[in-house]
Amino acid sequence: MRGLPVRREAFFVQAAVTNRGHNSTMTHLRAALILSALCFVATPVLAEDPPKADTDPSVQLANIGIPVFTGRIVSNYIFVSIKIHLNAGAPEAKFRDKEPYFRDAAIHTASKTSFADPKHSDQLDAPRFQAAMMTAFAQITGPGMIKSIEIVTQSAEHPAR
Repeated sequence: MRGLPVRREAFFVQAAVTNRGHNSTMTHLRAALILSALCFVATPVLAEDPPKADTDPSVQLANIGIPVFTGRIVSNYIFVSIKIHLNAGAPEAKFRDKEPYFRDAAIHTASKTSFADPKHSDQLDAPRFQAAMMTAFAQITGPGMIKSIEIVTQSAEHPAR
């Protein structure tokens, strides 16, 4: 049987339009269009930043090895994690970029004087260490930018026995 000449493309389009069954191409096309429209509408909602919690601006420093001296000889290291709490008007992002400078200042200051607690050589003398770091870090930030220094964690390389 020979019928009218039908172009191949026209046959597939006609078959898609006339086939109204459960698995038809038009049903899938319609579903795809609806899903893409929903995704397009929902994208701005998903792209919004979550609301920021009211937290103090701060800079968290990575662990730093602070030397402990016995006389002029290094007898131990105390590894500390420091958090610098900034005042409300301080540019937090700018000071986060200066994290290497804060670490350098801490190591430089701690290399001049031992900040170990005289009674426990495997712990820092926290008030003395924090006061010295306030002075050293203020040279980087400028006056009035730092609210406080927090020692988050500390651990000695060789704990006292």
